[in-house]
Amino acid sequence: MAVTTQRDLLLYELGAMRDAERTGAQLLRWLGTHVRDGELDELLRRQDHDCHEHLSNIESCLRVIGGSPLETRSEVVEAMRLEYEQLVHTRPSAEALNLFALVTAMQFMHFAVGSYTGLLCCTRLTRMDDCVPSLRENLRQKTASAQALEDIGRRMVEEMPEARGVAGDGARLTGSA
Repeated sequence: MAVTTQRDLLLYELGAMRDAERTGAQLLRWLGTHVRDGELDELLRRQDHDCHEHLSNIESCLRVIGGSPLETRSEVVEAMRLEYEQLVHTRPSAEALNLFALVTAMQFMHFAVGSYTGLLCCTRLTRMDDCVPSLRENLRQKTASAQALEDIGRRMVEEMPEARGVAGDGARLTGSA
């Protein structure tokens, strides 16, 4: 199917986000098998579950539109997984692995926030307003998840002895002021 209309583009983007949620759930589940931080592990497990809810919201949007999405692969999520896998092969310390898992999960959440923001723009342009509530809910949850990951990051930084001298309050390492 050629992408020639705004509706086609919306279907294409929904297909990409559907794949991103599927592969993102796998990524988060896999990250959880590597971390030794209980709070981070719990959040990753919760996010894996939330991805299934987000998939359901995408499917309901597709039903509203009455179309089939293109089977669009999300190469971004796969690249995140490969980068993490490369680090695992270097046999990092548990602390480094926890921190990199956190960073990878944050990258996924921020990617999803940007993707849902774009999808909301597409739904408004195509006048598919019935999709807005479910996509807005996915965006709200991804934004909250990104914030929760940032909170864990601040805590992790505060607990790392070598990081205290670099950023005592965790501010510079997590991007907060």
